[in-house]
Amino acid sequence: GDDVKSACCDTCLCTKSNPPICRCVDIRETCHSACNSCVCTASIPPQCRFCYK
Repeated sequence: GDDVKSACCDTCLCTKSNPPICRCVDIRETCHSACNSCVCTASIPPQCRFCYK
């Protein structure tokens, strides 16, 4: 389905770098199986939000 756009990790953390980098803190320390990469939002504080195949 279209879950890939929202699928991410159990816990996502954004670094304080500029631009912020999304770090996946998962049981397996990887992103969701449907997801190759996550990005941080431009909000403050940044949040891991989007996932891409």
